[in-house]
Amino acid sequence: MQLRARDLLFTLAVLATTVANAQQRPKCPRCPNAYGIPCTPAQMEQFNLSATGQCRPNCHNIVEKGNYMCAKCPVIFRNNPGYSSKSLSRPCHHYGLEVIRDERGIMVGSTPPSSGPSEPGSSQPEDEESPYILHHFI
Repeated sequence: MQLRARDLLFTLAVLATTVANAQQRPKCPRCPNAYGIPCTPAQMEQFNLSATGQCRPNCHNIVEKGNYMCAKCPVIFRNNPGYSSKSLSRPCHHYGLEVIRDERGIMVGSTPPSSGPSEPGSSQPEDEESPYILHHFI
């Protein structure tokens, strides 16, 4: 009888530890009641996401990143999973959440594409009698 009770307590302790350390899905920073869905490898390649990155803008440690898509809107965001667990070997334990793609579908922090590749050489016209030069302006 004591053996069964001890086995039951051991099983409950392992189960409680597993449930307590289970990863909770983060909430979307834009939707109040929506949770993030982990990005697939194809989505990570499509949106040029990585599994590691800088912790926060003011913390330059490289940590693991979790990339998520909102279930209700087109927002893609990333966080620092396991930041609060002191048992994980991490360089820091900061919370981090950043939006990668906003609700309009625009990649945050990206610049609009330029008109095309620039040609090597001077950008000035070669001949001196160019129609774009203003003579005797005054």
